[in-house]
Amino acid sequence: MASSDLALWGCPPEPLANYLKALGVFRLVAEQKDPEARGFWRNETFHLRSKLDQASLVDFFLNEYQPTPILAPWNGASGFWDRTTAGQALQKVEQSTSPRLETYRLAIGEARKVIARLKLSKKPSKDEKKELLRLCRVNFPEEAVRWLDAAYLLAGEEVKYPPLFGTGGNDGKLDFTSNFIQNILQVIDLAIPPGPGTSTKERGRRAAGNGQKAVRDWLTLALFGSGDAELQESAIGQFHPGGVGGPNAIQGFEGNSLTNPWDFILMLEGALFFVGSVTWRFGAEGTTGAAFPFTVQSTTAGWGSLVEMGQEKGGKARAEMWLPLWEKPASFREVSYLMAEGRAQLGRRQARNGLDFARAVAGLGTDRGIKAFYRYGFLMRSGKAHLATILGRLPVELRPEVGLLEELDPWLTTFRNQVGDDEGSASLRRALRAVEDAIYAYCLYGGAKRIQDILVAVGEAERVVATGAKLREKLRPLPGLSLRWVEAADDGSAEFRLAKALASMSHPIIGPMREYLEPVIWENGRWSWDPAGHKNVWRSGDLSRNLAAVLQRRLLEAGRQGLEDIPLTGRVFPLFRDIQRFLFGEVDGERLGDLLWALAGVNWSELSPDPVWRGEVDEVYGISRAYALLKLVFLPYPLLYDGLVEPVVIRPDATILTRLQAGDLSGAVGMAARTLNAAGVTVLGKKSRNTFFAPDFVIDPREAKNLTAALLLPISVKQAKLLTKIVLRPKEQKIS
Repeated sequence: MASSDLALWGCPPEPLANYLKALGVFRLVAEQKDPEARGFWRNETFHLRSKLDQASLVDFFLNEYQPTPILAPWNGASGFWDRTTAGQALQKVEQSTSPRLETYRLAIGEARKVIARLKLSKKPSKDEKKELLRLCRVNFPEEAVRWLDAAYLLAGEEVKYPPLFGTGGNDGKLDFTSNFIQNILQVIDLAIPPGPGTSTKERGRRAAGNGQKAVRDWLTLALFGSGDAELQESAIGQFHPGGVGGPNAIQGFEGNSLTNPWDFILMLEGALFFVGSVTWRFGAEGTTGAAFPFTVQSTTAGWGSLVEMGQEKGGKARAEMWLPLWEKPASFREVSYLMAEGRAQLGRRQARNGLDFARAVAGLGTDRGIKAFYRYGFLMRSGKAHLATILGRLPVELRPEVGLLEELDPWLTTFRNQVGDDEGSASLRRALRAVEDAIYAYCLYGGAKRIQDILVAVGEAERVVATGAKLREKLRPLPGLSLRWVEAADDGSAEFRLAKALASMSHPIIGPMREYLEPVIWENGRWSWDPAGHKNVWRSGDLSRNLAAVLQRRLLEAGRQGLEDIPLTGRVFPLFRDIQRFLFGEVDGERLGDLLWALAGVNWSELSPDPVWRGEVDEVYGISRAYALLKLVFLPYPLLYDGLVEPVVIRPDATILTRLQAGDLSGAVGMAARTLNAAGVTVLGKKSRNTFFAPDFVIDPREAKNLTAALLLPISVKQAKLLTKIVLRPKEQKIS
């Protein structure tokens, strides 16, 4: 019979119950009906490629499906230790004559033998439980071993449990195995099991009669999302947060948990794809750990508010699972291998937490052929019960710059460890969350702007540490980042160009810009905290005021050192149009300040200064003439312009800045003009009584706030020559 593709509209990738249900359908068909079956995801729906059409698929589950023996004799509510509903359901399976439950009966019998061997009369103690788990693994029939491997792992003397099955088949008071058996009893007619020779027509007649119409309706709804099946009051647990009932589940105050029996059955059958293994993958070096497929430690990145909400109610996140969607039809063996490996590679190591996994996906460090991952977090929400909460969908798309994050890993690990300390402050936690959220957003969306956001968040984290004396004792300064960050983060904005120019400023004696932002010093080939911090003048508040303070302190340091040059050199330069926008308050000052802190952490010494500046063609006309005149006085190199044979060294009068700070723009510009005239260059303007030429251009009052700060911005020799064209008279021009 030719294969055909069947869309299982009842099996989308969310909630978790539906994803697992899709895997359950695929596994059971491949193992029990059609070994050549293939499964794949298309348009967020699971598709089954097999010899079964819709009718024969339904018939298979109604009349042929043999449940996997899912038992947990180590749990108190499993049915082995009481005569309540759970115990009665277990007995019904034992007493049935259906060949479809033969393996189940055998597994129950073996479980009772193990219990008798251990002479247990009640739920086992912690030590007894370990031995019971070991003997179950040895004595259960092969068909039940897959369940045992998915439910727990014996790693040395420890027992490890995957988040999918709580603590070995239960979550809080809910026992998955007992619920599975009770749902099986609702869909399999134990009284009239179909024989090997029963025709399809006869099976259909029995399903239609004998109370089985509801079973067919449930199955049709579970597989294809169609029909009017009435759901049953039954617990589904963490797998379907919207179906657990409780307060606010429906209109009114409280709703019951309603479940389709087939949903629960196929969900647990599908979860058996996720078989754990004993490995060294997650343990510390040289120790044994447990690895569960696509399962990592939880992180707040991308969903911090949910974690906080759970913590406020006494809850916590147990783990995360990243579930793959693949578009190419794959065999049962191929999918089994994918799920069994279930790992994401981050450089030379395995992903340990959700943020690592997102980075691995962005770097294509996962198994190939996967289109996207659905991220689920197991969050404790009510009592000891957990909910598998959908945390988003991450497409598998290459984000080339994700490798840059490896530079941050050592520092970020130390920072994260400090946050995990009981003494970790709220400001540290917020800073770490911002960094991780920014990294996650880049993995999800990509783009230079989000690389910027990472840098900004890192800069803010560094700022938190820099302002706390006790924190500086525990955390080192951020090591210098490579220039690749600058290239990756460049979004072409004025704010970025201005921040880049400021951050690149350095002087062999006066030091780099970073020393004026935070109390650090470069010594012995690395950044260290400077106990004195005498250069650090940056304070919270206004950007222009801080930049002006940096300018004044750098000039003061130059005076103390007896330097003749002005320490305002940079390795990159802004455009005049950026400077003009800054002067008139047309840039985002807060973003500029954040970017400056971020880019100050870059190792700018890797970039050779280019005093000629061969960058973008700049247009000087339109720039503030007041700025142009003042900047020519505060140049880090001698002034050279048309008509001068030799460069002219300008010695600025310190009172120019004093006047600027006092708001006396006209006085400051006048002093700058006299300084230039005294040096032998002529300012465009009118001849005054003392034979100097004073500027006659209008000063815009909007410049007052930012003019001092703008003087800090480095400009190239070429840019300085352009400024001379609008404020100085060429040397060869005669004055009449």
